Amino acid sequence: MYPYYHLKITSEAVSSLFARSAFRQVLYGNIGQDGLAGQIGHPEYHFDDSQFERTYAYLNGLKETITRCITRHKDISIARERYGQFTHALQDFYAHSNYITLYTMKYQIRLEDWDGTINCLVEDIIHSPDLISGHFYSPWEWVTFIPGIGDRFLPLFPRTSHAHMNIDSPGSSDWFPLAYRAAVERTRIESKHLFSSLQAVDPAAMLEFFGKHE
Repeated sequence: MYPYYHLKITSEAVSSLFARSAFRQVLYGNIGQDGLAGQIGHPEYHFDDSQFERTYAYLNGLKETITRCITRHKDISIARERYGQFTHALQDFYAHSNYITLYTMKYQIRLEDWDGTINCLVEDIIHSPDLISGHFYSPWEWVTFIPGIGDRFLPLFPRTSHAHMNIDSPGSSDWFPLAYRAAVERTRIESKHLFSSLQAVDPAAMLEFFGKHE
């Protein structure tokens, strides 16, 4: 998703948990994932290339780092940035995979009739052999981002490319509202799981992570 929407999604999902200065570090980690270094050779940062197992391993590694930093009361700023990276990848799942397509087909949803809710974790879609995510053909695919002329280059790329599959903004797909809502819900769910376990172990450490001691 575009940085603007990552910011909105993360803010809507979890900003109320954090002090302002602490949340800025979370957002820095989230948006930093879209830096140039994160766009080349790191499909796991964005749920790209159908590298689902690789991405889940990456997410587990981030959770381990977050947990270690928090429980040791050390490198809390790093924990916040890693958490931002964690949320970024979760959010991109719905923008870069065909989860929304499979979801709307399964439940026969029409955009004009959509009630504004979505189940972001339908198990038989998550584990479906039909679930795929787009491949980003770097550096050539960058041309599709050029305003005004980018769309002219779309026919040059396969239907399974990021250029064709992405739901990164309202201009990318009419189904963007569903991808946005699913990303908000997934961010909330995964954050609740992560924070609940840590809160039970060390409430003081979680207050420090949220910046509420400042």
